[in-house]
Amino acid sequence: ILDASALPAGTVLFRLLASDGFHTTVSELVSVEMPERPPTVSILTPREEQMLVAGGTMRLWGAVNTGDDDPVMEAEGTWILDGERVGEGLDLFIETPTAGRHELVLAVTLGKQKAQASTHFVSVDLKPGE
Repeated sequence: ILDASALPAGTVLFRLLASDGFHTTVSELVSVEMPERPPTVSILTPREEQMLVAGGTMRLWGAVNTGDDDPVMEAEGTWILDGERVGEGLDLFIETPTAGRHELVLAVTLGKQKAQASTHFVSVDLKPGE
């Protein structure tokens, strides 16, 4: 069994080699056309279930990889916090929302392909003297 997610898009050539340690048999070359895959989106910060201070500054940082695992810088990213759009790009800073549990989504468009990732974090109030 071969995990096709590790293969690049486009034409891929396969040849099977079988050996008993003394003799090797080689199969005929087989050509397979692999389809384009959507980009892979990762949210680098905040991490899943990370705790942040409400009202402070938080970094929204994401990464996009194509099927050949090269980082993509020209992808269009939209950050959505608790269902509301809060910014564009793959790296930006915003004010940490009020105390509570939050969902953050990074939706990416690369050419005609779309993909997204999500994470959850918790913001807490820190008051002096408590």
